[in-house]
Amino acid sequence: MTIAGGMYLDGMVAIPMIYPGPIYIGLSERSISAAGIDQIVAEARKDGLLGEKSDFIDNPMPGSITAHIQLVVDGVTHDLTGPLPSDATETPGTPGSSAAFIAFWNRIGTLDTWLSADLGESTPYTPTSIAIMLTPPADSSGGIAPVEKTWPLPGTLATFGSPMGVAGYRCATVSGAELATLLPAVQAANALTVFVDSTNAKMSAKVEVLVPGDAGPCGAAQ
Repeated sequence: MTIAGGMYLDGMVAIPMIYPGPIYIGLSERSISAAGIDQIVAEARKDGLLGEKSDFIDNPMPGSITAHIQLVVDGVTHDLTGPLPSDATETPGTPGSSAAFIAFWNRIGTLDTWLSADLGESTPYTPTSIAIMLTPPADSSGGIAPVEKTWPLPGTLATFGSPMGVAGYRCATVSGAELATLLPAVQAANALTVFVDSTNAKMSAKVEVLVPGDAGPCGAAQ
């Protein structure tokens, strides 16, 4: 989630709980009043999240899912990383701890009740860029066969973007005219969609909507 410039962005609440699920999860955005932003910043300071420390994971476990918050305060960007909360506690404990990060995450996840008078209406967020991660083609699962769709962009899947650290995986950030072409295709795709290019090469895809200031996963591409 990102809070900057008087705007709050977070994941859409309504996500179909079916398999195969969509690969594109849209975001929503809401305006926040200056008073509301002041309260969020005050809460972050109280929880010890706006100092030099930015990683609030005390004992990272291999394969664990992390949470990310980006706050822009007085022109300074704070990229905060911590454990993804497993409960709804809002008791921060020691400032600057993982418990403080979790409490803050849960606090700003309930802005509807905490700062309801300071929020505008929720509207779909229109991205200006998305990250596309190409992966080996999906196999049949649970008796459901993959559906093949034509890769909509020029060029081949083998030359798209840059290779990632794992063989057979590629990643690219897409914007502008390419985004306008690709977006309808990924919005209609699911976890079993296989894209096929002009050489008959096949790959599946994962999508991450990027927000201003977010470098995205392709920054690690090699």
